[in-house]
Formats: sequence, structure tokens, C-alpha cells
Amino acid sequence: AVFNLVPVIKGDTARAETYGIARHFMRDSSGRPLCYEMTIRYADQFVRTDGGWLLAERKLQLDATHTFSVESRHLAPREDKADE
Repeated sequence: AVFNLVPVIKGDTARAETYGIARHFMRDSSGRPLCYEMTIRYADQFVRTDGGWLLAERKLQLDATHTFSVESRHLAPREDKADE
């Protein structure tokens, strides 16, 4: 999920900070489904060209992480358990 992209434009340059949450679903070594969640921010710099606005620089800031159990019918079974 991506939230709150608000650019600040000054002439032919702009900057923006974008907030997001990234979730990665996986299984632990015992096969239990987990979610690894990251709360992130992008600090972006843009430049206006004859062709339009281009991303000139992006810095990623990791604000927080959290791993938790989930119930999921959509995660593939572990490969070593698939034949059972």
C-alpha cells in the first residue's frame, strides 16, 4: 500500500515524501504462515524535463518492521509437504 504522496514544486524541481506498508507472506521452517511487514518512506527528488517530470533520486527509509502469524489459504504449501 502506498499513501500520501504530496509533492512540493519549486520551478523545475520537486520533492515528495511517500509513505507505504509492504507485506511479505512466507512460511517459517515449520510451515507456519507468517507476514513480514515493513513501514517505509520514500524521499524522492524530481526534475522537470522537456519530456515531463522524471524521478532524479529516491531514498528509502525503513521506519519499522513486524513479523506475525497469519491464517492463509493462499500460501503455497511447503515443497517438502506438497506430496503428502
